[in-house]
Amino acid sequence: MEKAFFKENLLKLEKKKNIFLMLTILFCVANMFQSALLFSKKERIVVVPTSGSQYTLGDEVDLEGIASYLANIYLNKSPADAASKYKHFLQHVHHSHYHDLKRLLEEEHKTMLKNHGMSITFRPQTTYLDKEKLLYVLEGDRIVTIGTAGERPTVTESGQKRYYFKFKRQGDRFVLISLKQEDLN
Repeated sequence: MEKAFFKENLLKLEKKKNIFLMLTILFCVANMFQSALLFSKKERIVVVPTSGSQYTLGDEVDLEGIASYLANIYLNKSPADAASKYKHFLQHVHHSHYHDLKRLLEEEHKTMLKNHGMSITFRPQTTYLDKEKLLYVLEGDRIVTIGTAGERPTVTESGQKRYYFKFKRQGDRFVLISLKQEDLN
């Protein structure tokens, strides 16, 4: 009786082993077939990340791209997304100016948290790019609103501002070295 029981269990185990072996061989053949199809294909798919992108030295389009990306991160913010935007912003700052800009961003974030529901929106009107000086100038309306959930936000501050984003070449990247703002009112 025990022999029959063990023999039956061994046959079941052998069947399971053979099934797994057959599946493994099938997957290996399918993998080789897909590899052959992939390498015979002439087109390639390139996935481009949509945020935190690295801009390389090429032409003024790259400088304008990184400048407008950083301007959008810095000038349009709410308490909910300010910390993550500042983190992305600081990734593009030159190391010698990192601590100064980080201190400025932390002060702004504390002000936003102190005034619950404070959001800043910037509507650009004109932009200027100086290729030789690696300077990006942005003019427009800066609007500060405060509101709580469920209520209509009220405008607390509104005015014309000009922002200067100064860049430097570091290897194959543009990095921010200076950020200045001035009132146009």
